[in-house]
Amino acid sequence: MNKQISDGGNKTVSGFLSGRLLKFGVTSLVGMGALSAVLIFAVGSATAQNLSVKYRRREAGFEAYAGRGHASGLKGAKKLKSSVSSRAPLQVVREFPKNHSLDANGRGAIVVNFDAPLAKRTKHPTIFPKVPGKWQKTNTSFVFRPSVAILPNTLETVTVPAGVTSRERGKTVRPSSFEFATRAGSVLRVEQILAELNYLPLHFVASLPKQKRAGIGLAAAAKYFWTPPRGTFKWNFVPTAALAADWSPGAQNVMFQGALTAFEADHNLAMSTTVTTQDWQLLLKASMNPAGYQNPHGYDYALVQEGSPETLTVYHNGQVVLNTPANTGISLTPTTLGTFYVYEKLPYQVMRGVNPNGVPYADPVQYVSYFDGGEAVHYIYRAEYGFPQSLGCVELPLAAAATAYSYLPYGTLVTVEP
Repeated sequence: MNKQISDGGNKTVSGFLSGRLLKFGVTSLVGMGALSAVLIFAVGSATAQNLSVKYRRREAGFEAYAGRGHASGLKGAKKLKSSVSSRAPLQVVREFPKNHSLDANGRGAIVVNFDAPLAKRTKHPTIFPKVPGKWQKTNTSFVFRPSVAILPNTLETVTVPAGVTSRERGKTVRPSSFEFATRAGSVLRVEQILAELNYLPLHFVASLPKQKRAGIGLAAAAKYFWTPPRGTFKWNFVPTAALAADWSPGAQNVMFQGALTAFEADHNLAMSTTVTTQDWQLLLKASMNPAGYQNPHGYDYALVQEGSPETLTVYHNGQVVLNTPANTGISLTPTTLGTFYVYEKLPYQVMRGVNPNGVPYADPVQYVSYFDGGEAVHYIYRAEYGFPQSLGCVELPLAAAATAYSYLPYGTLVTVEP
């Protein structure tokens, strides 16, 4: 019975398949792709699942799909993540002051930030030129605080070496660097120092007692370059009206430029109308020891008056040391009016040029002190002096020119007025 039922069942199925074979075949041909996918899924589902597990395990790094449990998989993932991170090089993400900054605070901190925590023991950046101070390491940064302010207009380069180490990342692969310049200092402070050194016709009286200023330390002396001490300026003598008009505290005008030029010339520095790094360095020393940097010439000043007769008067520390007839420029080539400072001196020279009529000239002259372009105070032979004869220079008799030359050092102001 069971057999018959079983056979009958088989026959029924066989007949069903035989009767429907053609139709089923046509349908299968139309949908072969879908049928194949169903058969593959039905027959090999376990194999496909295993392949999927292997693929996902290889792709994400988890071991949970291999049957080791969820916690085990997370642990493996963390290990893989740590392994990958350790191979990534440490990077600088921020620098302060910013690269190529021109107004950095000379008293402020220098900071280098990294993108990961730093190791306990690792290399630190360096600064050139060297600056007194110390590097300190925080979690992800190195911070340098100068013990003495970096002087104004100073260019510094900070280098981050290769091999700076992180706790979680790799080392810096190659060195990197950035540079900055400190901002300009106070013109007023420069004038205070130059006044103490007698390069100005005034002296500076600070609000603090003199004995306290004399004992000032290096750090405080440098700090004053940006925040000058309070006080007042007082004239050393009664000035001429023209000289008094040239004084303006804190202004980088012709009086300031003349005094700075004189200071530079006396100490073999490059002469400049602005305060250079070398100037600041020497001014710092001078501010701490004014007695050792006094002006060896005293304060000199020359006044040219285009009256009738024309004259040149030279003052030394407020006293007249020379008053002589002089020649200034003719109407076609007048001497420039205004105040200037002596920027070049020559004991002898052959001046060459072209006269207004087009005829070239080559005149030997002596005791030459240039104050404005090609205009100079000097000796040249004339039958008489006291009226316009030159091509712009201030001409003097020989003896007067020799005396004037000795009282017109570099930086001396020369005023020409009508």
